[in-house]
Amino acid sequence: MAASPGSQLVAGVAEVFPAPLLLHRRTVTAGGLVAAVTMTNVFALNLFCDVPVKLFSGHLLLAALVLLALSWLLTALVVVQVGLSLRAGLRTLREGRVATRCSPAPLKTRGFNLIQEKPFNR
Repeated sequence: MAASPGSQLVAGVAEVFPAPLLLHRRTVTAGGLVAAVTMTNVFALNLFCDVPVKLFSGHLLLAALVLLALSWLLTALVVVQVGLSLRAGLRTLREGRVATRCSPAPLKTRGFNLIQEKPFNR
């Protein structure tokens, strides 16, 4: 790693790039993904090149994976909640349409209030 200044520059940028992404809620997933990939590379280099900071890079990798897992879990819960509420709303809409179709006064069931029941010309 120390033999190539270009490799050091790319690795440094890759390690710093996820930090601003992790600061904002909308970009936590992207930041966690980039951080997990980068920290996997750093942990592997530290492990195989016998660098004495294996534990710290392992903790950073674990933190990135936990952030990524929590982000995906929260996204999955939101998707499930939206699906369930959409299903309940469609069921209510279907019941309302059936009730309107079978009702003698479909305008009243939709919120229209007639002033006079009988038309003026009859």
